[in-house]
Formats: sequence, C-alpha cells, structure tokens
Amino acid sequence: MPETATLEPEVPVEAPNPAAILAKSGKQSSVDNPIDISASIKEPAAPEKKSESKVDATPITPAPEVKPATTPENPITPVQASPATLEEVLKKYPEHEVLKALGLDEKMGGFLSTWKGGGDVNRYIREATTDYSKMTGEQLMRHQLKQDNPEMSDEDFEELYQAKVIDAYKLDPTMYEEKDVKRGRIILNADTKKIREGLMTAQKQFILDSKPPEAKADPAVAEAQASQIARIENYQKEVKGGDLYKAVTTDKVIPLEIEGQKFKYPVPDPAKIESALFDNKEWQKMMLTADGKQDIEKHFLLSAIATDHKGFLSSLAKFYIGIGKSQAVEPIENIKPPEDGKTALPDPILTGAAALAKHGAVSG
Repeated sequence: MPETATLEPEVPVEAPNPAAILAKSGKQSSVDNPIDISASIKEPAAPEKKSESKVDATPITPAPEVKPATTPENPITPVQASPATLEEVLKKYPEHEVLKALGLDEKMGGFLSTWKGGGDVNRYIREATTDYSKMTGEQLMRHQLKQDNPEMSDEDFEELYQAKVIDAYKLDPTMYEEKDVKRGRIILNADTKKIREGLMTAQKQFILDSKPPEAKADPAVAEAQASQIARIENYQKEVKGGDLYKAVTTDKVIPLEIEGQKFKYPVPDPAKIESALFDNKEWQKMMLTADGKQDIEKHFLLSAIATDHKGFLSSLAKFYIGIGKSQAVEPIENIKPPEDGKTALPDPILTGAAALAKHGAVSG
C-alpha cells in the first residue's frame, strides 16, 4: 500500500522583539545611537507548495498512414526523336569526301571503290604499288612479256624471256664480251623507253578510273542558283533603266511629292545608296549602330516606309505643318490686351537710331 504524505499545520511566525535582538547580540543601545533593525527583520518564507501536474485529457489522434508512392503500370514516356545514325549522316556527303576526311589518299579510295564495285582487287593492288619509273630494262621487258602472254606456264615463259631479252640483247656476261653486254643494255633501255611511258600512262588511267565518282551537282540546286542570279540581274537592270536612278546618280536628288507639294531630297553620296541597293553585305552594314549592334529603330523605320512609304511621308509632313502653324499662331495669341479702350497694335518697325535709343545702346 503506497504511503501518503501528511501536511503539518502551519505555525505562525512572530515578528522579533527589538529588545530580544539586542540582548542576543550583546549590544547596548541608547536613544542617541538608535539601531536600525529593519535589516534584521525578515519576512517569513512562504511554505513551499508541491506542484501538481495536470493531465491533458485531449485524446491523441493517430497520424495518418503514409502510403508509398506507386508507379503506374503503364507510365507515359515522352517521345523523343532518335539521333541520326552514322549511316544516315554519311549518306549526306559524297563518298570521296568521306574517304578524304578519314585520311585515305586517292589510291586507298580507288581500292575501296574497286572492291565495292566487284573489280579486280589484285590487279589494282599490283598497279597501285608498282613504280615503273624505277624498273630496269630487263624488268620492264619481263613485265610486258608477262602481260602479253598470260597463258604461258612459268617454264615456257622463262624460255621466251631468255630468247627475246637475254639472247637478243646479249646480256649474259658468261657468253658475251663486256662491250657487247654494255651495248646490249643501251639498246634495251632505248627500246623499253616507250614501253615504260605506256605502262605509266595506263597505270595512271587505271587508278583514276578506280577512284570513287565525284559528286554530281544536284539539278534542283543548280536551277535555284541560276534563278537567283537571273533575279538579281533583272533587278539591277530595272533599277538602272529608270528615271529615278538617273536623278540620284546624276542630279544627286530624290524627287518626291508630299501632300501635293514637290520636294527634292538631296543625295550627297549617290554611290553609297547604289552599293546599298546592289550589295547585300553593304546593306547589312548600314543596319548596324556604331558599336556593331543592330539598329532596331532603323529596322522599324525602314519596315514602316516599305509597308506604306507615301503614308509615312504624308504623316511626317502633317506633323511638321502642325508645328509650323503652332509657331505662327503663338505670337498672335500672346498679343497685349487693349489699353484705355484702344486696340493694341504690334510694335512699329524702328529705324537703326530709334532701336539703339530704345534699348539703351550707345554707338560711337
């Protein structure tokens, strides 16, 4: 059984007696030396009360259950354009340009073209790797005889070579004297000169024929370019054939008619206007500010003039006519009111002496 706390009754505390305080402290006081006892008298301490905890009777509401986010079974994925494949990109360029960009020379390009077209790859390699300019006379004759007699066996071909080259030109030093061998080589080199030139020409033509074909110009593109050139030429012809072109380049004016009034706009530099009309780059330069930025105000003004140039000039003329009227009416509106019933008149035109006298000027 738990223990219970018992509160004792409060005992009243009496205020201390001054005499008792003096007696306890062993001090004697007289009237002349009073003692302040206010510091010795303390208020009785209030009994300490035990704090009572209050129980909040508000019911606790459970937190709502948070369910994990679920992914839909068939999420919608935005469709993105697939990047172009390498094959699609390469098709946009001619084959010879692609091979050149890969670092392949004309011979390698010809090899790939020959292989792709089903040609004789072995012959192409043989022709592309043979340097006829460095061959001796004997080598040239052997090569030419081999080409002329491809059906011969190796044994028969050696007999043919022996008879037509070695024996015919006396090239065997074991059978002929040194001077005969030397003379034979001179004759052989002379005879093979035309053979060498013919082989080099055929080799060059063979390699050229094996090169990838050059890209042909697109007829549509060529036609569009020709049409554009024709339009430019017709435009220049039409401009230069008119009276306005003569007025600008010769008389250096642009004749205009605004609100029934004829006006000639002066043109100090006709060549600059002509270059702007016929040179697109010069026109673009004129549309820039001094710091190289686009002059937006000039763009809008030119667009407005191009849309309705007569209306633009008419509006501008009416604006300045209005300003002129205002300046003409202002002195009349500010005329002095009548004095003594008399109508005020404008100041008379003074002579030189009168003007000087009126303004207080002294002339010597």
